[in-house]
Amino acid sequence: MNNLVHVFEGKGLGPAPYRLARVAYSQAGTHCDYCGTAIRNVFWVEAANHTTFKVGCDCIAKTQDTHLIRVVDVEKRRHAAEMRKVKAAVILADLRVMRDNPDTETQLSALLHPKGYVRFDSHNRDENGRVTRIPLTGWDYFKWMFKYSGAAGHATLHKWAKQNLK
Repeated sequence: MNNLVHVFEGKGLGPAPYRLARVAYSQAGTHCDYCGTAIRNVFWVEAANHTTFKVGCDCIAKTQDTHLIRVVDVEKRRHAAEMRKVKAAVILADLRVMRDNPDTETQLSALLHPKGYVRFDSHNRDENGRVTRIPLTGWDYFKWMFKYSGAAGHATLHKWAKQNLK
């Protein structure tokens, strides 16, 4: 016979097994029903008798309830991915506004490419017969990064553009 008692059951929160009922992120001002600590991300857990209680992810991790821990980890990863998508969409929208503003081209064209890249003009040569190098501008950088970058590149471009636009 197994005499082990789940830590939530031992605290009087309801009988095992438990399931994740819902999650509320950024819910400042509430506390964990298990340990009393203030929590921001609230995981509502439902006991076998259908009572629900709220706990933080740290208390769930301490339970050693592998099923509940796995479900919470999946939910946290899902939420983090959703937040990354929202952030990327906000950055992309801001970059579109910058791109469509005629002042952006004017200001960034006056800057050199941040990586120092050049293009080669094979039709013009210098006095030694070498192909002429033409420095790329900040506007060239902006256009290329906007068109070919993913979310991380867009975030880098956004930060750079914010620093260089007045």
